[in-house]
Amino acid sequence: MKLALRFVRAAKQRLRQGESGFTLAEMLVVVVISGIIVAAVGSSFVVSTRAATSSNDRVDRSRDAQQTSTYFLSDAQNASYFSESTVPAPAMGSCSDFGADNVAVFEWTEGTVRKDAIYGLSGSPSELIRRYCEDGTKQYDVTLVRHVGSTIPEVTCPSTPCSANSAYLEMAVTETAGTYESAYSYTVRADPRTTGSGPTGPMGGIAIYVGQGGITTGGSKTTIKVDEGTVTVDGESKCNGDNDTSPAFDVEDGFYPESNTGCQNAGSGTAPSDPLIDLAAPTAPATSTTEPDKKNGYKPPNSTACGTSQPTFQPGLYPKDWALENGCLASGTYYFSTGVVLKNVTSAPGGVHIYIADGGGDFSNVTLSPLTTGDQAGITVFEARGIASAVKTNDDVTINGAIYLPAGELLVQSTSGYLQAGSINVKTLTFGGNSLGVIII
Repeated sequence: MKLALRFVRAAKQRLRQGESGFTLAEMLVVVVISGIIVAAVGSSFVVSTRAATSSNDRVDRSRDAQQTSTYFLSDAQNASYFSESTVPAPAMGSCSDFGADNVAVFEWTEGTVRKDAIYGLSGSPSELIRRYCEDGTKQYDVTLVRHVGSTIPEVTCPSTPCSANSAYLEMAVTETAGTYESAYSYTVRADPRTTGSGPTGPMGGIAIYVGQGGITTGGSKTTIKVDEGTVTVDGESKCNGDNDTSPAFDVEDGFYPESNTGCQNAGSGTAPSDPLIDLAAPTAPATSTTEPDKKNGYKPPNSTACGTSQPTFQPGLYPKDWALENGCLASGTYYFSTGVVLKNVTSAPGGVHIYIADGGGDFSNVTLSPLTTGDQAGITVFEARGIASAVKTNDDVTINGAIYLPAGELLVQSTSGYLQAGSINVKTLTFGGNSLGVIII
C-alpha cells in the first residue's frame, strides 16, 4: 500500500511539473487497485441483495401464516357448520365454491344473515383463497397463501368426520421454496365453540343413554365417538356379532353397559338413570299455516328465516304423515301426529323442537338446532312416550341438541354418512350395515 501511495504522489508531482502522462507501472497499479475495490463493492452488493430477498421471503411467509391463523381461528369459532369439502344446502347464488379444490367450508348465521367462509385452491401456481359470502352472494376473496406447495392444505381433527363442534381443527400448510429459502410448513389450530346441548345441556353429564333395547352395531366401520360425557346402556350391548376388531366405543368419561358382548373400551361402575325421565311432552299447538292438507311435493312460500330466500315451513300441528323437504324450518315447535320425513332441511336461528306423537321419522341430510327457551329447550327430537316407532337417519345428519325416544328405536342406517348429535336418549340404538356411526358433539 505504501508503494502504491508513492506512485500516486510521484504521478501528481509530474503532472504539476507539466509532464503529459503516466508510466506503465503506475497504470498497472491503478488497474489492480480499482479491480480490488470494484470486486469488494460488487460482492457486498450481492450479499446485501441476497439478504434482502431472503428477509422478504421470511416476512411474506410469516405474514401468510399470521393472516391464515387469524381468519381460520375466527371462522372456526363463529361456525355452526364445518366440512372439509361440502357447502351445505341450499345452493348459493353468486358465491361459488372451489369444487374439488375445496379445503374448508364454514357457515354460521348472524341475525337472519347466512354467512359462509370457503377456503380453496385457485390459480397456477396454487394460492389458498378465503371466499366470504353473505346470503349466497360473494362479498370478497382474500389470498391467504400465495405459493402453496405440492402438498395441499388439509384440515384434521381428533376424530373424523370433523365438525364445527370438534375438540379442535388444525390446518397444515406447506409453502413452496423461496429464492434462497427452503420450503416452509406450519399448522394453524382453532378450538371451535361447542353447543350447550351436549353433556352440559339437558342430559347433564350423560352423552348417550340407551334403555332396555340395548345397542347393536353394524359392520366394522361403526364407531361411537364421545369426547365428553358418559355412555349408559340398560340393555345388552352387542358389537358386530362379537367379532368387532376395532373399538366400537371410544368414550372418554366412562361406558356403563348392563351386559357387554364383544364391545371394546367398556368400563365398569354404577350406571346413572334416565336424565329426561320427567320431561313433559309439548301441548299440541294450533294447525300449522303450512298447508297441512298437502303432503309430498308441497313447497311453502319463500322467506329468509334461514339466512337466504328459500321455501320455509312453519311450526305448528301437522295432522297427517308429512314430508318436509328442500327448505328451511322456521323456529318453533313442530307437532307431527302420524310421523314425519325430513330431507335436505335446516333450522332457522332460535332452533326447532320436533315432536312425533306417532309413526316415527326418517331424517336425511338435515342440520337442526334445538330451541333455547321453554320446557323443551335443548331437546331437538322427542318421540312420545309409549311409541315404539323407529326414527331413521340416512346420509349426513347433524342434530345440535338431544334426541329423545324413550320407547323408540334410533336406527343409523347410512353406509356412507354419519350422525352427529348433542346427546342421545333412546330405548334402542341400532346401526344398520356399515354405517359410520355416531359422534357426540
